[in-house]
Amino acid sequence: MAAIELHEDEHGYLYCPRRGEIDAQWCLGCSRRIKVTYQRGRMAVVCDPATHEMHEHAAGPLTDVPEPFRIF
Repeated sequence: MAAIELHEDEHGYLYCPRRGEIDAQWCLGCSRRIKVTYQRGRMAVVCDPATHEMHEHAAGPLTDVPEPFRIF
């Protein structure tokens, strides 16, 4: 999959194709992040989510998003 751009909403969340709706700040530590820019005061994250590799994703520090970064 090619790189995609994810945009922070007015509440500070975005939709990650790997982890669902999460706090945009979570992206800052993600190994899939390519760059971060700001557009109109909101974060825009360019990443390569490699969703075709999700079944091969081994357990690691980014496997589960901690509760403070999740939308309920």
